[in-house]
Amino acid sequence: MKILFAVLLFCCISLGGYYYYNHEYVETLMLSDIITDTKDDWTKIAVGLLDFDTGLTRHDLSQLYSKKDYWLKRINEVDNIIDPNIQAKESEKLLAEMMDDQAIKKIIKGSFTQTSEFIKEILR
Repeated sequence: MKILFAVLLFCCISLGGYYYYNHEYVETLMLSDIITDTKDDWTKIAVGLLDFDTGLTRHDLSQLYSKKDYWLKRINEVDNIIDPNIQAKESEKLLAEMMDDQAIKKIIKGSFTQTSEFIKEILR
């Protein structure tokens, strides 16, 4: 009886661990799963028409969420530079810095466009 209970307990814990790992780290999200709460009608239409698998997992999104304030601040700093030459250099530095972040790297290397507006929308 004790062995049966131990085996059942082990199976339940293993299945729960597998489900959690699969849910957080393996299953990738569709664009409509990421951009859900938007008031912009054009964004809703674009998401409806261009819904695709982003390659991002829930873990990636939680990593992005934890760093979103920093990235938004850096993007705004670069956007507020008036001189186009300095802005271009700073944009390159920012892009290089973002490529060090694994979740941002997935966004940039994926099928998204490389615009700061789209990254801002995901970070929101």
